[in-house]
Amino acid sequence: MPLTRKQQFGIAVRECIHQLCPTNNPEQYFTEWSMNDLYPLASSSVHHYTLTFPHQLQRNIDGVTSTVEQQLPTPDVLKEQFNAYFTPYYQFCTWTGERTAYVEMTEIEDDGVEMIGTAKVVYKPRYYPYPIQKTPIEQLRDECRRLERACEINNNIIRVQKKTQLKLRQKMRRYQDRMQQIVRDGYEIVEKYTKIQEKCPVCIGEITTKENLMVPLCGHFICSDCMPNCDKCPMCRDVYIRAPSSYVANLLGGDNEI
Repeated sequence: MPLTRKQQFGIAVRECIHQLCPTNNPEQYFTEWSMNDLYPLASSSVHHYTLTFPHQLQRNIDGVTSTVEQQLPTPDVLKEQFNAYFTPYYQFCTWTGERTAYVEMTEIEDDGVEMIGTAKVVYKPRYYPYPIQKTPIEQLRDECRRLERACEINNNIIRVQKKTQLKLRQKMRRYQDRMQQIVRDGYEIVEKYTKIQEKCPVCIGEITTKENLMVPLCGHFICSDCMPNCDKCPMCRDVYIRAPSSYVANLLGGDNEI
């Protein structure tokens, strides 16, 4: 079951206080403290808490109760260090630069018996202004969402690339038709005066009319009967550019060559 916001904030405060402990004697520094709600309304976007740090601790050692002085920093130092810990987790408005989600200790007092600080937590939807600990199920759920977003982005990229590829092939097809028409007209004139006819490299048959002459972008001639059965030029292995009506479906549905 996911932790509540109060529980998550309590864990974050515990980690904050743990980092504020000195390394020389952590047993007597912040060993006891408590946190209470000032306005216990869980659905509110603003929460207020009181953090209480007593100066003296009661210890039971070998059946004897003794009083131990708890080492506490000054109120100003504690407030400064507490706010500095949560500063990296602030969320700011893009337009105004103001804080929209944050944790801040607004007040702190020391009456000699205990130190009491007031912490304010401002939430935004789906955002916690402090480090949170997630359950294994929540971690898996977040990983699934991340992978879904990555797949969606990749699918959009592939879709745009296929559309761009289709437009380029249509443009190349128009260039090929224009070039083929020019070569056909010149072939008819040359064949008329020289009586020389080109041979198809596939069937070795002579190309007698210009309507039977196919000229792909590579410039190697082939007859109209053999070209539909070939995917590449038999001379240079260049990929043929087909008519749009014959390759649009394959282009949008598969990974065919250009």
